[in-house]
Amino acid sequence: MVKTAKNILALNHEEAMDFFMKSEQYHGFELPEYFTFDKVLKYVREKVENTPYEECLQESVSPESLSDVNLDILLNKDGHYAVRPIILANPFLYYFLVREVCCENNWQVILAKA
Repeated sequence: MVKTAKNILALNHEEAMDFFMKSEQYHGFELPEYFTFDKVLKYVREKVENTPYEECLQESVSPESLSDVNLDILLNKDGHYAVRPIILANPFLYYFLVREVCCENNWQVILAKA
C-alpha cells in the first residue's frame, strides 16, 4: 500500500488538532514502537477540554517557575559515553499549545500566512 503525503495546511483546524494530538507528533525522535503516548494525550484532551489555561494552574505556581515540568531524556547513540539530551514536553502544556495553535481563528491566521 502506498501512502501519499498530505500537507497539514490542507487540514481544517479540527483535523489539525487531531493530527497534533497523535503520539507520533508529540515526540520528534525515534522511540521503540511500544512507547505510545496516545492514551496519555487522549486523557489530557478529555480532562482539560476547553478549560482556560489559568484555571488549570495551582495558585501562585506557574509552569515557567518549575524546573522539572518537562521530562529530560538522555539518549546514548553509539553505546559509549556520548549522550544526546532530548526533552519530552509535559502533555498538559503540549495540549494547551496545540489547542491554542489549532483554535479556529489562529488556524485561519496560519493558513493566511502560508
